[in-house]
Amino acid sequence: MRLQKAIANSGFTSRRKAEKLILDGKVRVNGEIIRDFIKVSDDDKIEVGNRVIKLDQERIYLKFFKPKNYVCTRAKFKNEKSIFDLLPKRFKDLKIGGRLDKDSEGLLLLSNDGSFILKTTHPRYETEKTYEVEFLSSISEENITTWSKGVKIFQEKFLPCSVKKLSDKKIKIILREGKKRQIRKIADFFGLGVKNLKRVSIGEVGLGKLKKGEFEIMQKLRF
Repeated sequence: MRLQKAIANSGFTSRRKAEKLILDGKVRVNGEIIRDFIKVSDDDKIEVGNRVIKLDQERIYLKFFKPKNYVCTRAKFKNEKSIFDLLPKRFKDLKIGGRLDKDSEGLLLLSNDGSFILKTTHPRYETEKTYEVEFLSSISEENITTWSKGVKIFQEKFLPCSVKKLSDKKIKIILREGKKRQIRKIADFFGLGVKNLKRVSIGEVGLGKLKKGEFEIMQKLRF
């Protein structure tokens, strides 16, 4: 296995960032600084800074129902609550596959498997993410048609997607991209305002019977 892939698979960081760490001379293999993408095995000792990368660690796959008013970060900010405050300490190093903003709720996937996280987040894999969105104002058929065909707001373009009307003020939307605050930006562009935004599934994984703040350990998933 290539060194950058081994680091990414450990859950330490993404493959792209692992490549940069290697090129910057911040990775040691068996005590020697390595600046090439060499092959490594379980017998090699890999270190990034002061941290030893474990190639044979147990893979963990977690689904979690994020409540509103929690941020998806380990960083500590005054008067901010993190999702990691709700999870056992043994999960504190897991990476998040597809974040949600503070005001949104719903499904998060967490893992220490870097390849898995990449497949849930990178646009090239086109992993479907399904949301239920309730607005402050009624959504028109024209809004739905325009939204489904793709929207351009100033210089930012949003790809076509599936939009289904559930009620006068509620839709189900399926995205294959995940730009920051994408749904809220388009809703504001239409003058709708978002009352509630919930992600209900990622790929074939749904919230199931989880309640807000609850988690469930899963077997490895394929996307």
